[in-house]
Amino acid sequence: MKPVSMESIVELCLALDKQAVGVYRTLASAAKDKKLKRFWRHLSSEERKHVVFWRKLLRMVRSGAAPQVFSDSNGTACELAERSSKLESVASQASKTTDAKEQFLLASRLESCLLHPALDKLWQLYNSIAPGQPAPLKTYHTHINEFLGAIHEYVGYSTALEIIGEMVQQLWNQIRVATVESELDEMTNVHNRRSLLNIMTALAHLASRKRFSSGLLFIDIDHFKEINDHWGHRTGDAVLREVARIIWSNLRRSDVVGRYGGDEFLVFLPEVQPGYVRLVADKLRAAVERETHKGTAVTISIGAACRIIGKGVDIDADLESLIEESDRRLYQAKNDGRNRVACG
Repeated sequence: MKPVSMESIVELCLALDKQAVGVYRTLASAAKDKKLKRFWRHLSSEERKHVVFWRKLLRMVRSGAAPQVFSDSNGTACELAERSSKLESVASQASKTTDAKEQFLLASRLESCLLHPALDKLWQLYNSIAPGQPAPLKTYHTHINEFLGAIHEYVGYSTALEIIGEMVQQLWNQIRVATVESELDEMTNVHNRRSLLNIMTALAHLASRKRFSSGLLFIDIDHFKEINDHWGHRTGDAVLREVARIIWSNLRRSDVVGRYGGDEFLVFLPEVQPGYVRLVADKLRAAVERETHKGTAVTISIGAACRIIGKGVDIDADLESLIEESDRRLYQAKNDGRNRVACG
């Protein structure tokens, strides 16, 4: 079976939030209490903002700026389609009830349908490739809390709604934790390899369209095996975490760092001038040497490369070539004595 495209998955997410807009609008029309009418209209307005976001992401996907981030895209698409079918049932019932308690039960079903890991995963991706235009991640947390607070205001105490409300909140929290854990390296708390390559691919496509240069740093901890052998693996793990922290804290918000494997890290620098890449690499090397003095000296070697990705060739292939070039520079830095930068 052919994998479902990212475009199709984003279209399904867009359809879900468009259905939510309609359901909340219908609940507002049917509600008897004026304040409750305003509340449902408010939630409908919030969902319209999400619709605008999905349309922005859809344009990015269609332009090739967002890679496939779902390992089981077919399964994800089937689950989203099932949620859409459930929302059709909610929509058909929304116009038939004016009772506040019944309306909140329907709204709870709606919110449960919207809480799918795919939505949070795509929000995280968007935040990584468009940091100046945040996805609805933080606002959705507020949205959930407003919804739970409204249950008490308009219905009062209801055991069934209390339980349902708690389940909605727990589901949201579980999805948030699961998404973060799937994207981050457990040891160092920076991106894991899969997440890193997905984001680098997206940023490379954006940089190619704008004809910006992109930089790549391939970083390796010097004599890491000797640190493990002499000081033990607990110290080695602490060194990995500390080096990751130092790298991350010395980068721009738009830059991306991830653990590539073992004691190796990659840093992707979008929209840079060639000379800037060398400056960042020197800054990171000096910071690690300066800030890691906890019983063992730690240094790093860095291979750096910079180019306009996709200039006349396939973008994905050119990104892979950039990684290979920075890897060759890394070996040059290590052969030249370590604790240094080799830049092409």
